[in-house]
Amino acid sequence: MKTGIAQTFTIISLLTFLIAVPVSSFAADQDTAFDRQNNADHFTLAQYYKNQADELKVKIDEQIDALSHKPRSSFLGRNGQNIKKHVEFKIHQYEMAIADNLKKVEYHQKMAAEQHPVRPASVASDRAKS
Repeated sequence: MKTGIAQTFTIISLLTFLIAVPVSSFAADQDTAFDRQNNADHFTLAQYYKNQADELKVKIDEQIDALSHKPRSSFLGRNGQNIKKHVEFKIHQYEMAIADNLKKVEYHQKMAAEQHPVRPASVASDRAKS
């Protein structure tokens, strides 16, 4: 009885191992392919985050312009103070998002520079001549 249980357990363990091995190697292959694709996109990501920061700066300017055209908070109606505080809060949130995006831009530019170092102009011109 014990031998039958041991054999069954061994067979089940081996089958489980054989099923799991190809899956983990497939996942590892996908990870390396993803890393290669990710590494090439640091320039694109840096540009994306820079564009996001620029869009947020435009939104801040719009909010400031909207507030500056109102002479006082009572002009905004019954909830004028609340509206003004809400706009100030949105501006603060935009500023924090800009700072975060600029950090990401700096990081991705650094990563892109490490992956694709800029060649000196003399080396690039020598290759162009030959």
